[in-house]
Amino acid sequence: MSSKKRYTHRQNVDVEVREPFVVTTEAVQRYFEALDCPKSLAASLLFKYGEHDQLTELAANPQDYNSSQEFRDAYLASTFLSKSTFLSCSFDKRVLAIEKFKKFESQCKETNLRFSAYNAAQRNEFHGHGALLCAMRRKIRKVLGEFCPLEMMDMASWGPGVSTLIKGEETHGSKKFQFETGITRDLYPLVKDLFPLAYPGWWQSLVEREGFPHFEVGNTVITVPKSSKIDRVIAVEPGLNLWFQLGIGSMISRRLARVGVNLHSQRRNQLLARKSSLDGSLATVDFSSASDSISSNLVRDLFSETRIWFDIMDVARSQFGYIDDSRFK
Repeated sequence: MSSKKRYTHRQNVDVEVREPFVVTTEAVQRYFEALDCPKSLAASLLFKYGEHDQLTELAANPQDYNSSQEFRDAYLASTFLSKSTFLSCSFDKRVLAIEKFKKFESQCKETNLRFSAYNAAQRNEFHGHGALLCAMRRKIRKVLGEFCPLEMMDMASWGPGVSTLIKGEETHGSKKFQFETGITRDLYPLVKDLFPLAYPGWWQSLVEREGFPHFEVGNTVITVPKSSKIDRVIAVEPGLNLWFQLGIGSMISRRLARVGVNLHSQRRNQLLARKSSLDGSLATVDFSSASDSISSNLVRDLFSETRIWFDIMDVARSQFGYIDDSRFK
């Protein structure tokens, strides 16, 4: 048999490479035993006797320990299985994720109302943080500078995932160029005059296609796996909105790189993490639902000195979303 035939044969064999669960169980128990701390003992017993709901609730509070080593071991024990998919839990991870998302949407609404209740002068003294807000506005203006529509068109691109119209496993760019027509009514008037100038061939194929523009009300909120306790909420955007959203994001990324913030490299984070591991001088701060808790009026205020940037971002985003066919703002 030729090497080519052998290669083709091997490619057509679907091999399941996975250890038996008994091996996984033994490895988990040995890991907990190796940590040898009260938290690992609790985790081991909960795992052994199938109390997986309680296992996911285990947590380690730094204030409860006398040394960093004790906290380290307790933290490792309580988070070791946090990403596992084989725990038998009674709760619905999707429902918990949607409930959490709605909670932060409600908080964003309250924040928006607070910002709306103040005029510009009053916001400069907003809850005693006026100086900080002013400094942030100035920094944003300095970093971003002028907005260039042609640069947005030049830097726009497809993401690797699905859109509201393009589903399934084949979500590559060529398919999206061929079939993607989804866009919100807010964004279309902004780009319809620039589109034929920037992409004449693509525009011609779009206008000749039946169903263009396919106006979308907004995005579709779904969940994807995150941890053994809860899913992660994401929004599936209209395809052409996503095209321009990524263009705006690339513009911001380019400007941040000019001032030393490279979003495409982890080198600086790695160096700082190493430094902290050696001398303990630094720590990271992890905020729960950080992106979900950014309210629109906060962004509007911070971009008030570069208002066109906010207006473009606001038009490009989905103003409405759907959860289980139920629309929300």
